[in-house]
Amino acid sequence: MAKLILKRTSEWVNSMRHISIYLNEKKIDSIANGETKTFEVEPGKHILRAKLDWCTSKPLVFDLPEGNTLEIELSGFKYGRWLMPVALLLPAGFIAIRSIQPIPPVYYSLSLVPVFGYLLYFISWGRNKYLRLRAV
Repeated sequence: MAKLILKRTSEWVNSMRHISIYLNEKKIDSIANGETKTFEVEPGKHILRAKLDWCTSKPLVFDLPEGNTLEIELSGFKYGRWLMPVALLLPAGFIAIRSIQPIPPVYYSLSLVPVFGYLLYFISWGRNKYLRLRAV
């Protein structure tokens, strides 16, 4: 048998959610935030995919020989860990600046467009890239 080690990074986004793990299009388990799981798999070619509701990862195709171990990292979308801090720090920055210089509220709203536009992309057109699997 071969071993597959799956490590999910600890992230604020989706921290309360379990992500489903599919091996060769069959659900084998789910993984919590920051958790590491080890699976015994048959040697050979496999397709691994992670799924969270209707958002998924790109399929990761790998060939695992007998007796070998493959370590995979599962994480959210690129820059996802920065999304919430930026969205929370922008209002604080505008409040600080407004105490020095008056700024129309429309500029605050416009500053959030890229942040929420980025998130909107990953939960709509980019839903198959919402989760990332990569060999470590």
